[in-house]
Amino acid sequence: MFETEGSRALMAPGSDKNFIWLATIDTGRATGITVSANIGLSPTPMRANVGLVGLFADRMNHLVCKVEVSEGHPEGLLAIGEERQGLTTSLLAERDDVGFVSGKTYHLRLHVPSSLADSPVTCRASGRGIRPAKVTYLLTAASIAAYGSGTGQGLRIKIFDDEDDGKSSWDDFEVVPGA
Repeated sequence: MFETEGSRALMAPGSDKNFIWLATIDTGRATGITVSANIGLSPTPMRANVGLVGLFADRMNHLVCKVEVSEGHPEGLLAIGEERQGLTTSLLAERDDVGFVSGKTYHLRLHVPSSLADSPVTCRASGRGIRPAKVTYLLTAASIAAYGSGTGQGLRIKIFDDEDDGKSSWDDFEVVPGA
């Protein structure tokens, strides 16, 4: 459950734990877009797993661009993942040791190209204290068939005992058409 304060989205107090939460809007457009937000990582050390959703067809089929700071990734992870036919693959493309720090804010961008068969999706992060980082991934035919026409874009957080504690947030979320 999400709540908003002005342009900020965050988890509502009392939200269920051990769950991946998604909040999406139907933009009417699947490709040729960039989804972005300023991501505030939880101030709790090693407890952030938060990102953006693109190509959302349904809860069981969508693309993810995420940032993680956890015991498994103490120096910060930037990754592209997916949920396809209910199976989660968190690390289709990844870059570890990016330098993300708990409690800091970073700009996260997920670019979905016009042609999914020919061009990779790109997940980028920038912000104070890190060099701009990116990961890219060319979607498979199976992924394109499962969610390539999904017109939902949005927010994602994974709340588990060893992952996000629900204190991460999103500011200035937007979806922009074009290259």
